[in-house]
Amino acid sequence: MSVNTNKSPEVSRSAGDGLTGLLAKLEKARFVASKPPEKPITVLSLKGVQICTLGNISNIQGPAKSAKSTVLGAMVASVLKAMLREGPDSGDCAETLAFSSDAPKLKDERETVILHFDTEQSPYDHYGQVMRMLARAGVNGTYDSVNQRLYSYSLVEFDIADRIEAIEGILDTLRLAAKYVLCIFLDGVADIVRDPNDSKEAFELVERLHRMAADRIHPCAIITVLHENPGNSKTRGHLGSQIERKSETNLRVAKDDKGENSTMWVEKARRAHIPKSPGVPIRWQDDPVPPHSHSRFVLAHTATTEGATTTKAKAKSVDTPKLIETSGETPLDRDRVFLNTVLKTPLSYKELSDKTRKHFRIKIDGAKARVGQWRKKGWIFKGDGKKGLYGLHPPSEEVPAGEEPAEEVPTVDGTITPAVAAESGPDAGVSSTPEAEVVSQAEPGPS
Repeated sequence: MSVNTNKSPEVSRSAGDGLTGLLAKLEKARFVASKPPEKPITVLSLKGVQICTLGNISNIQGPAKSAKSTVLGAMVASVLKAMLREGPDSGDCAETLAFSSDAPKLKDERETVILHFDTEQSPYDHYGQVMRMLARAGVNGTYDSVNQRLYSYSLVEFDIADRIEAIEGILDTLRLAAKYVLCIFLDGVADIVRDPNDSKEAFELVERLHRMAADRIHPCAIITVLHENPGNSKTRGHLGSQIERKSETNLRVAKDDKGENSTMWVEKARRAHIPKSPGVPIRWQDDPVPPHSHSRFVLAHTATTEGATTTKAKAKSVDTPKLIETSGETPLDRDRVFLNTVLKTPLSYKELSDKTRKHFRIKIDGAKARVGQWRKKGWIFKGDGKKGLYGLHPPSEEVPAGEEPAEEVPTVDGTITPAVAAESGPDAGVSSTPEAEVVSQAEPGPS
């Protein structure tokens, strides 16, 4: 075989330099048993199951109008809440639809940030979507810190060819500003290509996204949203097939046969498996209580007691409550307005305490104390049984203000005795049941 000797020395050196650089890069990617890579940071979990880690793509898929954007918003809220707290979000995840985040503070003190892009909604709807994310994250009224952590953009006015360039451009800009982009959320990834059925275009986009996620110096988690084809669970075109293959987790969302609830589950993933039954059900709810004050999806009630009695079923067994008369002008009136709103359906002690904590922005001990105070005033009552639901007093059982109905509680020796009134002793107001309510240390109403 003859060798072409007509190549110039410059071309040979250039080819050699290119090969040397490629081999050096390949050597860095070589498996070495004695040098295991660091375990990837868990960015998001669903019901405690790891679904998104740094360096990977994950995808949310579902039919049109199945709450995919709502699910993405809950994910953003979970990560944002952990960032603002500067530590893992290990508390109640009901507001973030059972999503939790570990979003840690980086060792080199760089500020972690979130990138969010919407390709489908008008600027008005995009603004409303982000405000709902902030409400889920517990942000209410102070946005300076949020603006430094969440960078959200509407791309509807951008040409399709410019969208991926804009995404890469802001990513590079933030990295140069010494900010660490922890997550990139793409709501409508199919709108970043002209044709999701074009294999060349689809493969090139997924490759670019994968490189962005798996960057050795700045790895991040990328979460995309993609529609399913009408009538089946296949995502759109070659783009959907390639994203499904490359994704760490494919999270599915679908409505039930009645169209009332949506369910989240995972069936194709490297680590996570969350079966469709029971999955994570969510439902639509009108919630006029601040900071939300709008309709939204919430976690649907699931069976919680022996015999599969649901909270909703329990609520039907309670008499229709009589609303507390109130003008809403004084601190006590505002307490009554809150109770009239949240107790349209009876709640468990934990649910009422948690809603009280969030609404008045107080610690959980103060919230429990306030629940006890309301019982003492006769505004609310506890249903029968150790885990009876709390509701407004029905007209037939109205208790004069200042009187607390006698309640039977177990003593240390197991016998049953009437509960001690709050003003009758030094330990008054503290129940021996797990739902302890500190009445004697109740915080004053809001001013």
